Amino acid sequence: TYGTIIVDLERHVVIDILEDRTVQNLRQAIEEQMNMHGRATGRALLSDADNISTDIHLQRSRLAHRKSREEIFTTIHALREQGLSCSEIEGRTGFRRHSVAKWLKSEVLPDRRRATLKPTSPWYFEEILAVSWKK
Repeated sequence: TYGTIIVDLERHVVIDILEDRTVQNLRQAIEEQMNMHGRATGRALLSDADNISTDIHLQRSRLAHRKSREEIFTTIHALREQGLSCSEIEGRTGFRRHSVAKWLKSEVLPDRRRATLKPTSPWYFEEILAVSWKK
């Protein structure tokens, strides 16, 4: 048997499982889900309590990730101050030479840039869908 799974990629949560693999009236189904509780995004798919819990978890995760990046940045710069080359730092840390060189160019930890949305991302079409649904 076949089915279609709709997944919230941000929260890694299965939203719905459709009985077959031919998704008919997908636009209508997405529109209904995204308009729940008057919200313009799919975030209404979870209850407010779940959204708050997920947001707190996401913030903690991002903070931990930021701290990890700060530690790596500090370590790479400390190894450079000891006189190690990019290749030697690569050998000790396991980070590629190109990445080490890029981090050494900065005096402060660079902010992470958001990746460009790809056509495979559901958020790539968010604005287009919002405009077309208003018609």
